[in-house]
Order: sequence, then C-alpha cells, then structure tokens
Amino acid sequence: MATILIVDHKINLLRLYQKELKKEGYDVMLASSGEQSLHLLEGNIPDLVILDMVLPGMDGMELIGQLWTRYPRLPIIINTGYRRYKNKSLSECADAYILKSCDLCPLKSAVQSLIKERKAS
Repeated sequence: MATILIVDHKINLLRLYQKELKKEGYDVMLASSGEQSLHLLEGNIPDLVILDMVLPGMDGMELIGQLWTRYPRLPIIINTGYRRYKNKSLSECADAYILKSCDLCPLKSAVQSLIKERKAS
C-alpha cells in the first residue's frame, strides 16, 4: 500500500484529502507546515507528497527546494488555489500541478498515475 504525505495549512482540507485518499486505498500522513513535513520525513519516506504553496513559516517553494535536494526521486504534486506559482522555477521540480477544486478527480488521477509510475521504476 502506497503512503502519501499531504502538506496543507487548512486542517479541513487535510481531513478531506485524507478521507478521500484512504478510500482509494492509500496510507496518509498529514502535516500543516513545511517544518512539520520535514520532521515526519525523517522517519518515514512516503511514495508521494501533495503540497500546498501557502504554508506558515516555510512556504511551498522553499519546501519543494528542500524535498528536491533531500529526496530527488520523491514525486511531488503541487496542489494550490493559485495559478501564479506554476511559472516559478522550483515548481518545475514538481511532477504535477493541480489547482484546488471541489472536484478531486484531477488530484486523485495524478496520485494514481504517479504512484503507478513509481512502482514501475
């Protein structure tokens, strides 16, 4: 069973994503800040990270830089409500860029695709 780390400052979204992704058969770890996510990664490397760009303290761009440096093969999905981050240089390190929506199908589809890719490699 694949493990996904979700990083978002909105607790309600964390819970919603956790519920929906657990229904899909994934184990889910939650973090509400970049610092908390890096702490969680010290003991458990997930198969994929879903992260928001707006985070308290360390923002999403800084976190992507940290993840890419420490775990270069770890797939990352940027999941944000803002288009403006798509053209930032570090967002190119992400494997997918999904705009937040009440329709979780694009996010679930990206998760499924990246997990399948990871298992095949």
